[in-house]
Amino acid sequence: MTGGVGGFYLASSLGLAKQATGSYQAGFLAFAALALVALVGLTSIKRQWRTTWGAATATAAKV
Repeated sequence: MTGGVGGFYLASSLGLAKQATGSYQAGFLAFAALALVALVGLTSIKRQWRTTWGAATATAAKV
């Protein structure tokens, strides 16, 4: 799905931005905003995952 966002959304947003404004700038800004939202979301999930995953079963590995 991520490849679809990069391969489809980026081209579509750049094309729409070029038609609407005559420049690709708005499309790049929209894609940058989407990337920033994804980064913030992944960062918050990473923090929650690290604090909760394995907390109930914190034992040493047995070989």
